[in-house]
Amino acid sequence: MPLFQWLLRRGRLFQQHRLPQRVLFWTVWLLTLLVTHTTLIHYIEKLRWFDALWLTLTTVVTVGYGDLFPKTDAGRWCTIILLYGGSIFILGNLVGEFFQLLSSHFQRRLHGKWSYHTMHEHVIIIGAPANNPVRYLERLIDELRRHRDWENRPIVVISNRFEQFPSELVDRKVRWINGVGTSQTNLTAAGASAAHAVILVAANSTDADSDSYTLDTIDRLRSQGMQGLIVAECVKEPNRERMKRFGASGVVRVMHGYPEAIARAVLAPGAEVVLEGLFSSEGEECERIAVSGRYAWRDVLIALADAGIGTALACETSEGQIVLSPVGRTLELRALFVVMDDAGSQRKGDVPALLAASRLG
Repeated sequence: MPLFQWLLRRGRLFQQHRLPQRVLFWTVWLLTLLVTHTTLIHYIEKLRWFDALWLTLTTVVTVGYGDLFPKTDAGRWCTIILLYGGSIFILGNLVGEFFQLLSSHFQRRLHGKWSYHTMHEHVIIIGAPANNPVRYLERLIDELRRHRDWENRPIVVISNRFEQFPSELVDRKVRWINGVGTSQTNLTAAGASAAHAVILVAANSTDADSDSYTLDTIDRLRSQGMQGLIVAECVKEPNRERMKRFGASGVVRVMHGYPEAIARAVLAPGAEVVLEGLFSSEGEECERIAVSGRYAWRDVLIALADAGIGTALACETSEGQIVLSPVGRTLELRALFVVMDDAGSQRKGDVPALLAASRLG
């Protein structure tokens, strides 16, 4: 009875060990018994090393082809004690613990509790919009991966908006950490110091507190030694310069209906300034100018630039199709989309005559 109680107590203590330690323990024990049995069978039964190993393995997995078997009493006792009495039991425990370990790892990944600290040159997205976060992240991730240099780059999302990571993002092979970016533990688990780029997404366009969260996160990232790009959404205009002083590479307005804008800031740093200019009425604007005739796009660009009116970005054909920068093409046009400042805007009525006078039609 004392021996049984001692074994029971030791078994309970062993079950309290971490699962990876238990798997390692059973693996070491199994290998020890297999090597011992193979060695003894080699010498006792006078079998080749490979034959001894073959006999050991076919016995422990209970296949038993019958082509080899112990012929001496000593060899049979070795098999009874080491394999029947030990290895088969240990193998069963090892298989059970191993699948339990796999299940545990899967559950930890599914619930955002895994660590990706060994990653490098990856992208980290911190935060998600309060409304439709899954759809936003889908569009943002898809836009990033459309770029030929980014299609295979790993992506980690840090967000506490999900109880379980959505299947739409799992299917895109996105990793998830359940938490916030102001946690040093979460940033370390995401491998932030070795990341190629970090994108900070605000909860909404009106919550000024999210700027404080963003500033804190930027500071933590740079304090960790992160040298990559940091692109952040900013709610309040006065905080834009503060974010840049803290280490942000690019700062954009909150445009959750257009995640492609912040993606551009990562894929082509500085592009966010151009895009924001197109969405704003401050400074240069994109205006539609009605024209008529057949024009070579190269000639249109030169004529507008030489006249100091602006830069043509796109056109509308006579069939109503909008074509973005039709380089090298000649088209029958209905309208031009031109970026111009206030001075150019005052002269936009001159564009049809300018084109006609230049004999472009």
